Amino acid sequence: FLNYLNEGYLDLWVRMTGLGQGYGTKKTGTIEDPDIALVSGQNTYTMPPDMLRPVKIALDYVGNGKFVRARKFDPLLTEDDNQFSESSPRQSLFHNHIEINPVPKASAGRMRLWYVFMPAMLINATEVLRIPAAEMATKSLIDFCIARVYEKAYKPERASYFLQAYENGVTAWLSSIAVRDQETEVVHSFASGWEDGSEVIY
Repeated sequence: FLNYLNEGYLDLWVRMTGLGQGYGTKKTGTIEDPDIALVSGQNTYTMPPDMLRPVKIALDYVGNGKFVRARKFDPLLTEDDNQFSESSPRQSLFHNHIEINPVPKASAGRMRLWYVFMPAMLINATEVLRIPAAEMATKSLIDFCIARVYEKAYKPERASYFLQAYENGVTAWLSSIAVRDQETEVVHSFASGWEDGSEVIY
């Protein structure tokens, strides 16, 4: 049953991160997740083991804390590496490696990553999901697990019913968290004059 939970949890996670808005995204440069140290003469670096996909890659060649975003490039189509500079670097992904250009000249720099990460799988069925509106998502996840059980029991009609319930629940859950990014342009302060909007906070 736990395998079904984790299968559904990963599906929820991937769909959630597809919304953008920073869901499931982490940044290096912390004690728990330090930046990648650049090495003189080395242009290929291993991605963090929990990286699903990068959001942004920035480079600080000098080590002074001023990061510059590394733009994507296709090395198969690029013949002249001299067009890259430390103020305008490029990067590309190969399997679980990141290749950067230009190649670092010193070992003082750092690479900072913003990326969608793979969540830790559930260890037991009573764990709280590490996603927004977890209670709402959990109800859908139960439908997913029941559908899988019915599939194993060769009851396709019942499985189909619960899979549809899962899809409906996921749609409602994603819709509810997608609006979290909407921002009110003007917020009235509850002080004198708030009734007529003469006092506003921007």
